[in-house]
Amino acid sequence: QNYSLFITDSHNDRIQRFSSGTSAGVTVAGSSTGVQGSNATNIDMPVGIVIDPNGNLYFTDRSNHRLMYWAKGASAGVT
Repeated sequence: QNYSLFITDSHNDRIQRFSSGTSAGVTVAGSSTGVQGSNATNIDMPVGIVIDPNGNLYFTDRSNHRLMYWAKGASAGVT
C-alpha cells in the first residue's frame, strides 16, 4: 500500500506531499518556488491541514485569514 506524508511548509508558503519511498517532496498547493500571495494560486503561511478520502486538501491560510479547499491535482484553490 502506498502512503503519503503531507507537510505544511509554512515559511515557504506551500504544501508538499512526500510519497512513501521517496526523499523529495512535490508541491501540491501554493507556489513551488515559495512565492507568497493571496490569490487562488498562492498562499501565505499554511497551517493545519486535513485530507479527505479523495485526496482533496483543506487547510488554513494563516496570514491571509482564510480557509482553503484545494482539489486533488488542482493548480488553484477555493476560499
